[in-house]
Amino acid sequence: MGGRVDEGVGYREWRDTLAGSISLDETIERIVRSTMQLAKKQRTWFKRNNSIHWVTDPSDAVEIVTTLLNK
Repeated sequence: MGGRVDEGVGYREWRDTLAGSISLDETIERIVRSTMQLAKKQRTWFKRNNSIHWVTDPSDAVEIVTTLLNK
């Protein structure tokens, strides 16, 4: 179910539904599946990117940004 890079998740599925080639239930299933696949790709990308600084407290973010800007 590879889509074009410039198509958002669900675009192709809705297009197929409006063309009458798949049902609404199938559309929902495909959108959920595509969303889960995209989320998995994003999680993998984030795990491999060591330059990302994850924060839970906004004040930590300010400190990190200030430190990076002062380098």
